[in-house]
This record gives sequence, structure tokens and C-alpha cells, in this order.
Amino acid sequence: IAEYLKARIGNYTWSTTRLGRVRFSSTLKARDLFWIQATNTVAILVSLGFLIPWAKVRRLRYILANTGVLVPGTLDEFAAAMEQEDNALGDSATGIFDLEIGF
Repeated sequence: IAEYLKARIGNYTWSTTRLGRVRFSSTLKARDLFWIQATNTVAILVSLGFLIPWAKVRRLRYILANTGVLVPGTLDEFAAAMEQEDNALGDSATGIFDLEIGF
């Protein structure tokens, strides 16, 4: 059930996210997430935990492969338009994703 919820919530969240004219898409499948979780668990148990990093990368690779950015035009045009705008979008994004960027 957890993998089904993760797939449905992830797909809904990314499909309804907009950044100006830029849209996002997500095509996660609960069946694939469940299979990855099950095989990762077996691999971790058999390796006595040594494959935990591999399992995390494997799951993340699947999620990123099924998440996309839909841009009207090119990314260069989008970046140029964003540079012209003076807003706090970057500060908001770092707060949302809990990123710490500093020196």
C-alpha cells in the first residue's frame, strides 16, 4: 500500500506543479516501486547492509527517470526570462526542499 500511495501522490504532486509556463510530469508506477523495494530489501539482507547505497541510488534513478520537465521553448529562453525577474523564488525553493546553500 505504501508504494501505491507514493506513486499516486508523487504523480499528482508533480503533474499539478507549475513554474510560470513550465510544467512537470511524473509517471511512477506502484508495481515498479514495489518491485524495486522488494528486490532492494532482499539485496540489502543478503549483503548484510552493504548494498544500502546501491539500493538508494537504484530507487532514485527510477524516480528521476519517470519525472520530467515540460518547457515551452528552450531551457535557455526560460533561464533568460527568470534572470530578468527580480523575485524570491530561489529562497522559497530552498525552504521547500530544505536545501542549505552557503559558504
